[in-house]
Amino acid sequence: MICKECGEEIKIEARFCPFCGTVQSSMVNNENNIARTGNVEKGNAMPIDKENGVPIDDGENARGYKKPVFKTSKTQPEDPVKVKARTIKQKLIDIVLIFLIIAIASSMIAFKVITYRNAQKLCPMAVYVKDGVLYLDTDIKSEDDEPIPVSKTSDKLLEYGLEDEIAAFSKDCKTLYYMDKDTGDGSGRLKKVKIAKLSEDIDENSDKAEKVADFVTSYQLLDDGDVLYLTNEMEACYYDGKKSSVIAEDVVQYYISSSGNYVYLFEGDKDAETFELCKAGLNSKAQEVSLAENVLKIRLHEDNDAVLYEVATDNSQAGESSDESEAESKDKSKDETNEGDTGSEDFDEAESDVNDSDEETSDEKKSDEEKSGSETSEAGSSLEYKDYNELYLAFDNKDPVKIGENVSSISDYSQSAGGVFFTSETVDKISTLYYYDAKNETTRQVDNLSTVYLGDGISIYHKEDERGWYYMLSGGDEKALDLDHEYDQGLMWGSRDGRYVMVEFMAEGDVGNTIISFRSTDGSLSSQKVITEEGELGHSYGTTAYYYAFDEEEEELDLYSFRNDRTKLIARDVTEEVVIFYSDEIVVLYDNNGNLSVYTDADDKELDAHIQRILYAGKNAVIYKDSDGSYYISYLSGRELETSLITDEADVVILPEVTDEMGMGIISEN
Repeated sequence: MICKECGEEIKIEARFCPFCGTVQSSMVNNENNIARTGNVEKGNAMPIDKENGVPIDDGENARGYKKPVFKTSKTQPEDPVKVKARTIKQKLIDIVLIFLIIAIASSMIAFKVITYRNAQKLCPMAVYVKDGVLYLDTDIKSEDDEPIPVSKTSDKLLEYGLEDEIAAFSKDCKTLYYMDKDTGDGSGRLKKVKIAKLSEDIDENSDKAEKVADFVTSYQLLDDGDVLYLTNEMEACYYDGKKSSVIAEDVVQYYISSSGNYVYLFEGDKDAETFELCKAGLNSKAQEVSLAENVLKIRLHEDNDAVLYEVATDNSQAGESSDESEAESKDKSKDETNEGDTGSEDFDEAESDVNDSDEETSDEKKSDEEKSGSETSEAGSSLEYKDYNELYLAFDNKDPVKIGENVSSISDYSQSAGGVFFTSETVDKISTLYYYDAKNETTRQVDNLSTVYLGDGISIYHKEDERGWYYMLSGGDEKALDLDHEYDQGLMWGSRDGRYVMVEFMAEGDVGNTIISFRSTDGSLSSQKVITEEGELGHSYGTTAYYYAFDEEEEELDLYSFRNDRTKLIARDVTEEVVIFYSDEIVVLYDNNGNLSVYTDADDKELDAHIQRILYAGKNAVIYKDSDGSYYISYLSGRELETSLITDEADVVILPEVTDEMGMGIISEN
C-alpha cells in the first residue's frame, strides 16, 4: 500500500511508515491502493459497490474476503531524540578512549625519560676502604653523616690489584656488591647486601650479606642484577641471582656487547699474543660459539652492536720467523726510502708517509693482485705488507664476515652509514684505503696513497704522485678536497650521527690553524663555514666537538663547543686542557699536569685546584682526589658550586657507575 503522508510504497500490514514514521490506516491506504491500481487484488481488498463506489461489508462474503487483522511491527522506528543521545554518548566514549591512549603513551615516554635522567645523575653514595674496613657513605654531599661499616676486608685484595673490584653498586643503587675475603691466587670472595638492611653494627651487616661466589678475579654487574665474573681458574661464570654456572673455560678477558645480550671471550694462554675468540649469550643457559683463532685485537662500540676483530694469518707468522739478514735488508730499504719520516699510527687514526722521490712503486707496477695482498712487481718479487692481519666484522645476531686483509689501521664503525674504514700499508709506506659498506656488503678501494687519516665517518688522504688532498665520507665516493685552505695533516672530527664534519687546516700564523665545519650530505661535504682562523680541535664526544680559538683582543685562548652547526663559548682564558665534561650547568677541564678547573659560566671559574686524579665528572658534580690524598665532591647547589669532604686517606673510593649524555662518568684511575 501507499503511505498517505510521503507516498512511499509500504507493506499493507504496516501501522507506521518506515520512511517518515506516520501512523497508517489500512482501510484508507487500501482505498488509495485501489484508486492507484484500478482493480481489486483477490484476497487483499473488500468488494466495491459499483453504484455507490464504497466497499461492501457483508461479513464473510462469497468471495471469501476476510477483514484485515492489524498487527504491531516488531521493528518500529527509533525515537530521533534517543538516536541523537546515543550518538553523543558514543562520541564521548571515543574521546575518552583517545585521551586514555594518549595518557598511557605519555606515561611510558615520561618513564623512559625519567629513567634515562636518573641514570645520568650521580647517586650520592660512595664506598671506601680505610684501615681494613669497607665503609658506605649514603650522602657524600654531607659531612655530618656517619659512614656505615659494611664489612672487614683483606689487605691482600689491594695487593692483588683489585682496587676497582672491591665494591660496586647495582644500577638502582639499592644493592651493594663487595669483596671481603682473600681466596688465594689473586682472587677474593664476592658478596652482596641490600643497602636498606645495613645498620651501624658491622657484624650484623656481614651476616645479612649473601655470598655470590669465591675465587673471583674480576666481575661486571649486568642491568638486571645478574653478575658475570672470572675466577682464578680462568673460568667465565654467570650468576643469575641465585646460583652460578660456568659458561666458558680458559678465559683471559671478556667484552660485553652494547646490547648486553652477548659476551665475547678471549680464550687461551694469558701470556700469549693471540687468542681464540668465542661468543656466548648472557644467561644461565649460555651456549658458547667459537668465532676465530689467532685473534690479535677486538673492538666493540657503545652505540651499536658491531664488533671488529683482527686475526693474525700464516703470512704474519712467517714474517716474524724470517731470518736476520732478510730483516736487516728490509730495514735498510725502509730507511733509504723513508728518510725523515715522522708519521704516527694508532688504532683510531692511521698515517703513512713516503718520500716523494721514491719511484719503485709507480702506478704501472700496480696489478689486481694488490687486493689480495700478493701483488707482484716488475722484478718478480711479491709486495710485502707491514701487517698481514685479516679484519672481520660481526654483529650480535649475524655471523662474522671477513672484510679485509693486510690490515694496518681501522676506524670506528659508523652506525649512521653502516660501514667502516680501514687501510693496508706496505713496508715501503704505500697505503690502500678501503671502505666496507655493511648494508650492501660492498667494498670501495683507493690505491697508491702516501698519507691516510681515518676519522669518525671520514677519511682524508693524499695520493702518491698527485698534488692536493681527497676525502671519502662513510657511504660516499671519493671527492677532491678543493678549498682555499691548505690541508696538512690536521685533525678532523665527524659527528656520530654523520651530519657534520670539522677539519683543521694549515694556517699561516703561529697561534693556531683554521677550522672549518661542513655539512655531510649524500656523501659530500657542503655548506662550509669558517669556525676560527686561529685555533685547534680538542677532544670531542658523540655529536659535540670542542675547539680552542685565540682571542686577539684579549690575547687569550677560549674554549668553544660545536653542536648541530652551532658554536658556544663555554670557558674563557684556558690552557689547552682536556675537556672532561660539558653541559649547560657545569664545565670540567683537566690537563695532564693535574690542574682541575670547574666553570659554572664562561667567565666564572669556580674551582681551580691541583689534584691527583678525577673519579667522576658529571652533569652537576665532580669528584676528585686532591694533592694531599683526600677525596672531595664539588657540586652545584642552585647556581653556586659547593665542596664537601668525602673522606681522607682512604685506600680506595668506589662510586656508582653512572654515565651522562657525553659518555662520561666514572673515570678509571689509569
